[in-house]
Amino acid sequence: DGIRDVAVTGVQTCALPISRIREIRTFKDVWLLILATNHFIVLPVRGAPPEALSFLQQRVQPSLAS
Repeated sequence: DGIRDVAVTGVQTCALPISRIREIRTFKDVWLLILATNHFIVLPVRGAPPEALSFLQQRVQPSLAS
């Protein structure tokens, strides 16, 4: 779909199509971006712009954010 998300964890960076994210599990300081069974990315969200988080949540289908 051409839209890409970049997740940064420590010194690691990855770019992937948003369509690869199957589910988002939300917690206070981090979100888990679920890619497949036992495959996920930890996304620190403390200080992230609410608009950016909303953008990501709206594009993950189906959005199962908790």
